[in-house]
Amino acid sequence: GEAYTEIIVSQAALSTGGDTTILLYEKFDDTTTVDSNSEFDGTKFPNFSGTASKAYTSKYGGVKLGSSKAAGYITSKSLDLSKAFTVTLDACKYGSDTGNIVVTVGDAEQTIPNSELAAAGTFKTFTLTFDAATATSTVKIATSSKRAYIDNVKIVYAE
Repeated sequence: GEAYTEIIVSQAALSTGGDTTILLYEKFDDTTTVDSNSEFDGTKFPNFSGTASKAYTSKYGGVKLGSSKAAGYITSKSLDLSKAFTVTLDACKYGSDTGNIVVTVGDAEQTIPNSELAAAGTFKTFTLTFDAATATSTVKIATSSKRAYIDNVKIVYAE
């Protein structure tokens, strides 16, 4: 008779590790190849106050926060953060600037120290976990002084 091989196919449910509801994911525009003085514009981070925010397009495709004289920031649209959540972002230094990256939600603030950031263009991913805030919270990502680069901001419920 003919030889045959029996193949057993089984399919397991994909484990997602709990609730991975993506509340906000912004990859930003990666078409720019130079740092510009053009105000960053995005529907997911709409809360700017004109030139005060100092958030610009970046040669690395994300956002350059800050200037040589001032800190910069972006603020998300209103999000339901009434459960514990994480903020994940990619970040790196700007030249020799020594400012930290500070993420603020309501009264809660977490800092990514400048010493944790790699050189300009070498992004590292940081994940910050926050306790529940409110159903109408915003997430502010800022520099403590001068400049840094950020990219790929994702906000999801923790768990």
